[in-house]
Amino acid sequence: SKAAEEARNKQNSNQYKNNNTYEPTGGERYKKKTPERVSPTKTAKEIAADREIELKRIGKVLEEERRIEQIQKEKIIAFKQKVSKYDYVDQSLTSDPIRLVALNKKYGYVNELGEEFISLVYDTATSFINGIAYVKYNNKYGYISNSGKIFIPIQYDYISGFSYDGLALVKLNNKYGYINKSGVAIIPIKYEDAILSNYNFYPLKLNSLWGYVDKTGATKIDFQFEKIISDFSNFENTNFAVLAEVVKGGAKFKINTSGKSVGLSTDVITGNRVTKVLQTGSFTDARDNKVYGTIKIGDQIWMSENLNVTNLSYGEKIPEAKSISAWEKAGKKEKPAWCYYNNDPANGTKYGKLYNFYAVANGLAPDGWHIPTEEEWNKLIAYLGGSKVAAQKMKYPDGWLYNFNDYEEEKCGFLGLPSGSRGYESKFSTTGYEADRWGINDPKFIFKPSFALQNDNITRSTGYPTYGLSVRCIKNDAIMPSKIIDAIPSIKKEEATATEIKATPINKFESNKKVTLEPIKNGKKWGFEDQNGNLVIEAKYDFAGPFRDGLAGIFLNGKYGFIDVTDKIIIPIVYENLISLAFEDGYLPVQQNGKWGYIDVHNNIIVPIIYDKIDNFSNGMAPVKLNGKYGYINKKGNVIAPLKYDNADFFHQGFGIVKIGRKYGFVDINGNEIIPLIYDEVWHFSDNETAKVRLKNETFYLDKKGNRVRE
Repeated sequence: SKAAEEARNKQNSNQYKNNNTYEPTGGERYKKKTPERVSPTKTAKEIAADREIELKRIGKVLEEERRIEQIQKEKIIAFKQKVSKYDYVDQSLTSDPIRLVALNKKYGYVNELGEEFISLVYDTATSFINGIAYVKYNNKYGYISNSGKIFIPIQYDYISGFSYDGLALVKLNNKYGYINKSGVAIIPIKYEDAILSNYNFYPLKLNSLWGYVDKTGATKIDFQFEKIISDFSNFENTNFAVLAEVVKGGAKFKINTSGKSVGLSTDVITGNRVTKVLQTGSFTDARDNKVYGTIKIGDQIWMSENLNVTNLSYGEKIPEAKSISAWEKAGKKEKPAWCYYNNDPANGTKYGKLYNFYAVANGLAPDGWHIPTEEEWNKLIAYLGGSKVAAQKMKYPDGWLYNFNDYEEEKCGFLGLPSGSRGYESKFSTTGYEADRWGINDPKFIFKPSFALQNDNITRSTGYPTYGLSVRCIKNDAIMPSKIIDAIPSIKKEEATATEIKATPINKFESNKKVTLEPIKNGKKWGFEDQNGNLVIEAKYDFAGPFRDGLAGIFLNGKYGFIDVTDKIIIPIVYENLISLAFEDGYLPVQQNGKWGYIDVHNNIIVPIIYDKIDNFSNGMAPVKLNGKYGYINKKGNVIAPLKYDNADFFHQGFGIVKIGRKYGFVDINGNEIIPLIYDEVWHFSDNETAKVRLKNETFYLDKKGNRVRE
């Protein structure tokens, strides 16, 4: 019949496709890779018989898979029983079957059966990575292979891990150098001191002065510096300028990889210091007559303390939301709210108030002032020398739990205090070692820019509008009488930074010039002008953000995309929403057809646009939500922690907080539940690598293995 003929043709076509499929996926893995072509004359009965044979074959495959799975489970149970006698067993997921164990403070290794494979004789040891492990024996260090043989002789007073260049820093007889994986000293062991580096510039000390050599041992920058403050491996990367900070002749300055000073005046290079002047003032908020200190930094004028008001600029009172339910209710209704850290008014006197973004975006700043944009935060950070240097200059001298400060003489008057925040599940955290402050971009974004002033860095991240963060305001103009409050010996910095580069009209672009354009609103539309005020890109967009890494986010007819400085569309204007107007490490979460995923700067889909909710990556992991459940993915889009949790927070210190029902625990970057979901409340791991938890009525601390460490 005609119907039977169509069925046979369809089956033949499907079998032809199967023969040409390079990698079967899903249910197709049970199909034969090269089935025999079905004769077009096969009857329906023959086709049914073939189907029955195929179903039996699939059944056998499934049965074999279940058998293998059962064997694996039995192996795991047997392994755990076998190694239960040890004080420590490495549980990390590695490709190497040889596992690190410890007993009575001695380390060794067992095989996949739990049998002792390498004797427990070492004072310290690590897991095998790429077939080798670092060990300590009789106060000397070296490496062994996973066969138990000596890989690098155990003779050094110190040895590091191997860098990207395949070199390890060693110390022998009070001298430093670098060896390769054959144990050969590529950089001679003759230097007086060393700073561990993974970058191809190795800082070393010779004859009491510091300099740099490359991976061959050749001198790259002469030995001339009294101190290296920040190495190239901790570089500030602004428009790809790799810099290190050094001391010469008693003065600090930055150098590039050619050893030349960058962005500093001649008197600094010769060691002569100049007087630094802080330009301060004050401002009285008419809403409550509170007086705020102000500080001029570069051409910006900032408040030198956090905002502490209870009314919006047009008079509406902002409700205080103390309880978790009140705070979350305000967020769900998209209503402004404020609170004190830990609901303690004493913290308000010290830190100001914490506000949700609905307060920030609805007239929180006083007249003549505004909430700083992402661009204005970046400009401040760049002016002060980049995120690591700016972090030290912007901190108030006291109040920080860990105060790593090499810039006491260069305080800028910002006076940042570690005010903490109200974040995940409306919990308070990070007071003492972090100050999170709102920035602003297009209020339509689900996620808002925030800037965290930390112990030794400033990081830009994205916060949910329901988070409670501090607020610093910036003046609408840069006119303020200066007042000299101190004369502090310091280094004079030129105000020009790597991002302030002269612009050129669009029809005269030269390939060797970089262009700085600023978004500008003309009527109801947005375009871009250069630093001289010349209109370069026509005002035709509904919204435009600043350029970062050569791209600017734009909004047109309800969709988002990105353009370059020539107004060429690089990312099509097709996305319904973005987490921010800037790519983080080349990635950006986007929303399309109501679903979220990740794209790169070339509009390649890195993470499929299938998720109901998604967040930025931290520690290489991002929480995602699908069909009501949360899990974690990595930057390749692979699901690392299964989507089975009722909630999942961002990763910090290598761990993410997860929740099932009313219980919390932690997963690591391999998706393992390292700390079980048994706790009634948990906080992220702090810088001292402990996490605060609550179980019933008891609150205590855990280390990263889940062990209780202190009350």
